[in-house]
Amino acid sequence: NGHINVVQTLLSIDPEIVDDRDDQGNTAFLIAVELDYINIAKLLVQYHTNIYVLDDRHKSALYKAVNGDPLMVSYLLSLELPLNIPSIEGLTPLMIPVNESK
Repeated sequence: NGHINVVQTLLSIDPEIVDDRDDQGNTAFLIAVELDYINIAKLLVQYHTNIYVLDDRHKSALYKAVNGDPLMVSYLLSLELPLNIPSIEGLTPLMIPVNESK
């Protein structure tokens, strides 16, 4: 479930943490997307997270979501995220093979 209540509580105490990064450049939004926690991703968007953020390997949220839950991909597409941002490897979300595992 991603512990949405914990995330909500932390953001209500300090909304500035919404775009903090881990040691690989991931924000909570990128992690929520990659783990298919759509409710947490939506909550982070309500707190004005940077939806265009890239991790240290230049991977976007859509890149991280493409082999996951189709509902997450649909949600991200509804945010009009760009489809053509390549990762360090030169792959865009549209180039990732459908059978590649996350």
